[in-house]
Amino acid sequence: MRVSVVGRHYPVAPETRGYVSKKLLHLQKLSEGILKCEIIFARERKKHIAEMVLSLHKGVTLVAKVKSDDLRAAIDAAVEKLERQLDKYKARRVGRRHLTPQVSRKKVKNLLGDRNK
Repeated sequence: MRVSVVGRHYPVAPETRGYVSKKLLHLQKLSEGILKCEIIFARERKKHIAEMVLSLHKGVTLVAKVKSDDLRAAIDAAVEKLERQLDKYKARRVGRRHLTPQVSRKKVKNLLGDRNK
């Protein structure tokens, strides 16, 4: 997984980069299909903004953007949002994989017609 950490209008401290990489290891354990992760930090007045963009296989993109008074709290909230999104995405993929093939309407009418007689 490629990781890029960017700070808008201010440099990102090495401690923050380490904290983010530790959190991303947890996300990587949830899904091995993560190709790229972009993390963008910004400040707006007295709020810290953490925006995380995960790129998965097949062009799927998950985005979480959080504002908070504390930078680490914003990072934690963004990671939690991405965890929920990954869980939903994985559930949808597994649900689709186990569908039975669709039966044509004619076959269904024939089957039901035979039972009614």
